[in-house]
This record gives sequence, C-alpha cells and structure tokens, in this order.
Amino acid sequence: MLRGGYRIPLKESPPLTGQPISFSLPTGKEKIELLSGCVEEMLRKEATEIVALPESSKGFFSRLFLVPKGENKWRPVIDLS
Repeated sequence: MLRGGYRIPLKESPPLTGQPISFSLPTGKEKIELLSGCVEEMLRKEATEIVALPESSKGFFSRLFLVPKGENKWRPVIDLS
C-alpha cells in the first residue's frame, strides 16, 4: 500500500465528464486561504496531483471543502459521491 497507494474499492465506475462539477466557492478570505493551503499541503505530500486533461478527454471531478474540526481548526473533505 505504501508503494502503490490505496485504491478505493468502488461498486461501479464513477461517471466521467468533460467539465468539472460546478460548486460555490467558500465565502471569506480566511476560508479561501485555508482551502488553498490544504490543496498545497496535499500536493506537497503527493497525496494528490495536478492532472491536465486534453479537451476531448473525460475524467472524474470531485469537490473539496472544509468542515470544522474542534475549535478554530478545519479538516478538508473530498466529496467522492
């Protein structure tokens, strides 16, 4: 698992689309900065990677958002639904 990563066992393949899911951005500069920081940290840890799909390709897009974690802390959540 450490070498190859973890593959989520799915019942069926997720729907592929050519466009990212539309969603509302967090309100407030602080939340936007926190979310950007979470993305940068996941990239640094190689928990995620930037993928550039050609225009004709399709992919699975998911939302990333923050939920409260204790006092004055936030946890990033990847919506895989």
